[in-house]
Formats: sequence, structure tokens, C-alpha cells
Amino acid sequence: MAKAHLKKIKQRLIRDDVLSSLRAAILEGSFQVGEQLVETELAEQLGTSRGPVREALSELAREGLVVTLPYKGAVVAELSASDIREIYELRTVLESYATRLAVENATSADIDLLQSLYEEMGSAARAGDLSALVKKDVEFHRKICHLSGNTRLLEIWSSLAAQVRMFLVLADQVFFEPDFIVETHAPLLKAMRTKNPDLAERAVKKHMSEVGTTIMRAMEEKSA
Repeated sequence: MAKAHLKKIKQRLIRDDVLSSLRAAILEGSFQVGEQLVETELAEQLGTSRGPVREALSELAREGLVVTLPYKGAVVAELSASDIREIYELRTVLESYATRLAVENATSADIDLLQSLYEEMGSAARAGDLSALVKKDVEFHRKICHLSGNTRLLEIWSSLAAQVRMFLVLADQVFFEPDFIVETHAPLLKAMRTKNPDLAERAVKKHMSEVGTTIMRAMEEKSA
């Protein structure tokens, strides 16, 4: 019985490791938008069977990072201007609520962590490292959602954030100046420090509107 139990745990760990590896590869830009993800090739690279890879691709499809196309199978998803609009509208609703709760729950140490992430975003922007900038941006917002104390909110937000991070890293055009994305966080960070939920909610709504509108406008101009 102990042996069967240990075997079950090991299998779960393999599945989770495969999922984490593929998710990280997509989010870091190792695969291009529209690139086909072949189970046999991925399994060979990861040194595992096709089963865990198939399960991972199914989960990534639920997260919106992968889509399944007829005659082609799994490919890295591509987001449209309409997709971005929907995502940012949902993020605005979720993060407005999360920020109000986070303001009430945040400690001085939590605010200091947000400050550190903000400064790291600035460093990444100055270095021209878009991937690092986007990663720290996501961590900043994830921390706020975590501070809300609402686990379901965080789960829903995470699936949206993964799609945004993938899109921004894989985009073949920079849709905003790096300094712009950093500075849009400054009013939100200031509002978090004041412990004013109304001010914080207005700040996050303004932030989402500025970033989302900038990206959608650039995408629409590119496709025109």
C-alpha cells in the first residue's frame, strides 16, 4: 500500500513538472505565437511519456495559452484586440475589488514588497528587458490579488494574467514605451500606502484603462 501511494505521488509530480515547464517556456517566449506543439517532440525533450504532455496541453488550453486547431493540433494561442479588451475589462472588475480588500489587509511589509517590485520594473525598463518588466508587472498585481484574501478571485485572475503576459512577451511589436507601463503603477502604489480604498480603486481602474486602451489602439492600427 505504501508503495502504491508513493507511485501515485511521483506520477502527479511528473505531470505538474511537465505543466510548469511548458507554461514557463510559453510565457518566456521560447515558443512563437501559432507554433505547433507536437506531443511526441515535447515528450522526447522533457524525457517523459506523451500522457503528461497531453494533460499539460489540455490544462494550458484551459488557461488560454494554447488552442487546438483542426488538422494541426495544439498551437500557441494568439490574442486579438477583442480578446485583450475582454481580458482588461475583466481584470478591471477583479482588481478593483481585490485592491479594496488588499488596502485593508496589507501590512507595511506588504507595501514594501510592492515598492520593491515597482523598482524592479523600473530597472527592467531601463535595461530594455521587456520579459523581465512584464514578469515583475504580473507579480505586482498578483501580490495585490493575493492580499485580497479571496482565493477564487486569485485563481480567475491568474488565468487572465497568464494570457496577458504571454501576449506581451510574444508580441512582435512593442505596444507601449517601457517607462509608460512602469509609471502607470505609481499612483496605485501611492494609493496603497494611504490605506484609502476609494483612492486605490480609482487608481487601479485608471491604470487598467490606460494600459488596455494603449495596447488595443496599437493592435487595431497595426491590423488596419
